[in-house]
Amino acid sequence: MVEHRGYLYRVGGFTAMNKPGDPQDLRSQADFARFNTQTQTWEALPSLPEARSSHDAAVVGDTLYVVGGWNLQGRSSESKWQDTALAMNLGNETYAWRTIAPPPFKRRALALAELDGRLYCVGGMQEKGGQTTAVAIYDSAKDAWSEGPALIGGGMEGFGASAFTCQGALYVTTMSGSVQRLARDGTDWEYLGQLAHPRFFHRVLPWRNEKLVVVGGGSMTAGKVLELEILAGFDVETTAN
Repeated sequence: MVEHRGYLYRVGGFTAMNKPGDPQDLRSQADFARFNTQTQTWEALPSLPEARSSHDAAVVGDTLYVVGGWNLQGRSSESKWQDTALAMNLGNETYAWRTIAPPPFKRRALALAELDGRLYCVGGMQEKGGQTTAVAIYDSAKDAWSEGPALIGGGMEGFGASAFTCQGALYVTTMSGSVQRLARDGTDWEYLGQLAHPRFFHRVLPWRNEKLVVVGGGSMTAGKVLELEILAGFDVETTAN
């Protein structure tokens, strides 16, 4: 989900089609909808060209971008890894999906974030080669991709990470709990510290334009993480759910 001008947009995802106790049957969805925070209602919008899950989305200006993921239809071995990236102008009431320059990768479980008008695609799982800490940057003005600096740490650091900007800086939190910030010159990452509750497949979101809040996710050892953590400067605060 992403936010734009007071609306929340839900993009794709997957649904468990099996009944409790039956073999797992997860299937990607193409649904696209927005939530009006004033009326508390959902509105269906044009579906994705193809079902997609394990992707991420981010807004740059008025444009929503969707990158990565796969079309999961029951079995991982039968799934199609997406090789396209999509864009939609949310400032235009005539909603229509379009493709952008093809990403130089096939990844899922990646993180997307905007910084200075560019889209950063962080880490993920590769179709071939396992987990990665690689970072790719999309320049919408040039419709072109370039390589960014890899995250600090091993490949698992990029799997199920989360990224967001706050006060003009890009932050990433990783599976091990490390908090990293992109250096001002964009050439490498700075290690800032550790979350009290390491997690992956979580969300880092801005809080009152001066802090970041870490929500949800899970841990290989502790299961679901219920605590919220607030990042302010270099400090991390923990709040019980």
